[in-house]
Amino acid sequence: MGLKIKKVNYFFDSFMILLNISNSYSIIPYLFFFQYIRGVNSAIIFLLNVAYIIFRFRKKVSLGFKNPMFLLFILINVFNYLFSLLTNTFGIGTVPFLFVNITFYIILINLFYEYLNKYSFDKSLWLIFRGYIWFSLIGLFSVLSLFFLVKIFNVNPMVNDIGSRMDLFAPNLKNPSTNYYFPYNISVFLQSKDIRIPFFQNEGIITGIFHEPHTATFLLTPALFVLLYFLKSRLKKITLIFLFTLFILIQASTTNIIGVLIVVSVFYFNKYKRNIILLSLLILGGIVSFLMINPEIYSFIVLRFSSGSASYSLTTLKFPFIPKTLIGSSFYDLSYIDTYWNVADKTKNVGYVMFFLNLGFLILFAVNLVKSIVRLKKRRLLAIVPLYFLLHSTKIAMYSYSLSYLILIIFVIYILSNYKENYVAKID
Repeated sequence: MGLKIKKVNYFFDSFMILLNISNSYSIIPYLFFFQYIRGVNSAIIFLLNVAYIIFRFRKKVSLGFKNPMFLLFILINVFNYLFSLLTNTFGIGTVPFLFVNITFYIILINLFYEYLNKYSFDKSLWLIFRGYIWFSLIGLFSVLSLFFLVKIFNVNPMVNDIGSRMDLFAPNLKNPSTNYYFPYNISVFLQSKDIRIPFFQNEGIITGIFHEPHTATFLLTPALFVLLYFLKSRLKKITLIFLFTLFILIQASTTNIIGVLIVVSVFYFNKYKRNIILLSLLILGGIVSFLMINPEIYSFIVLRFSSGSASYSLTTLKFPFIPKTLIGSSFYDLSYIDTYWNVADKTKNVGYVMFFLNLGFLILFAVNLVKSIVRLKKRRLLAIVPLYFLLHSTKIAMYSYSLSYLILIIFVIYILSNYKENYVAKID
């Protein structure tokens, strides 16, 4: 009886992690709650988190405030809301993000403590990652299943128009050539004339449970590294690499492709740094193979660097580092970006206070990241997960402070950077 209760508890643990992660750019909360405003879905998940914390942990709850990155995360959001009120850039719809993300971190840290009192470090970390892996496999299956239906059975993906139903799609729909479909409730299909790789995208892009190819790869790609670490079967690993490679080509996100190449290079450099010749041959072989497999991929990347997407990414990347006033404006207010749907407001800026807070967060992130990659030789695949997040998050920059996905990364990098051979639960 006790074993059954434990299994039920662990199932709901993973489900709650899946639900919280899904609040970052996916359509899952919209489908679960039949609410089509992201702020409302965040408020619902927050209430579920509170109820879950009360019933799951009773009175023994750690708030995780000894993690400086988590504290900075809270401080950055609180000051951002305060300054946005003072500068008329406040958006009430973003407020639930902070509350749901705080409770999500409390769930993660308390679950890890509980697991660690019963299991090994790896087993405990796997139980934490499991909900994220379920989420990632749902997204992967969603993309690949529709892709095969379209390519093999000529299924028409432009049925079941859902563009007007969810606020997640609203900004992209301002482009008249863009529309969203959900054919047979399998996968989101983004109808677009965007530059992509031939064969993998004809009239649009299959994005699974996400609204853009870049968000699909942003959320799901780290699952490849996590699974490669935990899986033991070589056949399963090869199959996994094949499926994720296909997924990456279908999405054709420049940020993702470059991020993966950098992360893989860092991984092999760290692994074979004592054998420079072998390392050089691996990198050279990888580059040559990449160009020979399909030269169109290389051409695609070059073209994307001169596209509007590149300009958008550069603007969001520069914004946190160019303060003009003391308090600035809300970084959730994207009116500082010049796009097809908006003329940039040049008065909007990050402000010096937020500039230094964000810089402090990035320094802590970088220090813990380097510490993890250098020290955790047996767990390099896990240590590069935060590196991939850091590289890909440059596309959305400070908007990442709204994401539950960032909370998972803050938790992971904190746990890994504090790792010791005889790891005990009381790390903070």
